[in-house]
Amino acid sequence: MSTKHDVSKTWRAVLATLGTVVLCACSTTIHTDGQIPDAEKLARIQPGLQNEAEVKKLIGTPSSESIFGPKTYYYISKRTSQFAFFDPSVQEEKVIEIGFDDGGKVDSVRQYGLNESKEVAPVGRTTPTKGKHLTFLDQMLGNLNKYGAGASGRAGPGGPAPGGSPGGPAGPGGY
Repeated sequence: MSTKHDVSKTWRAVLATLGTVVLCACSTTIHTDGQIPDAEKLARIQPGLQNEAEVKKLIGTPSSESIFGPKTYYYISKRTSQFAFFDPSVQEEKVIEIGFDDGGKVDSVRQYGLNESKEVAPVGRTTPTKGKHLTFLDQMLGNLNKYGAGASGRAGPGGPAPGGSPGGPAGPGGY
């Protein structure tokens, strides 16, 4: 009778452990991308006082820089959470924009949050290219023909040597 009781206890322990593992696997995961500068250091940046090098030294390299128009640094950060296998949801998103004037001095400091963001739908078009579209079968058969024993113009067993006939570069009985 005690053996039956011990087996029951063992199964309960196994099931409890398995249940704990399953519940831990389904916990929420928080993921942070990017880096937002320290608020204290960011408060030190004032329009007209710092230049680009001083801003980088104070709060670090920006996530992105403008390519066109006036010089602008962007510090971008996003925090998402995901429960189990479900799609992640954005919890917080911050963008700090630091603009510079023509002299390289700070012109403006702006902060944007999740409420200012907009959803952008990518364009589904593709760029056409010249050439022949090869299927998988076309590619495989083309490779077999390219490396076959009777391939012309290729060096190797059964094929001519580069720049000449099977007898060598000068031909049969060469010089």
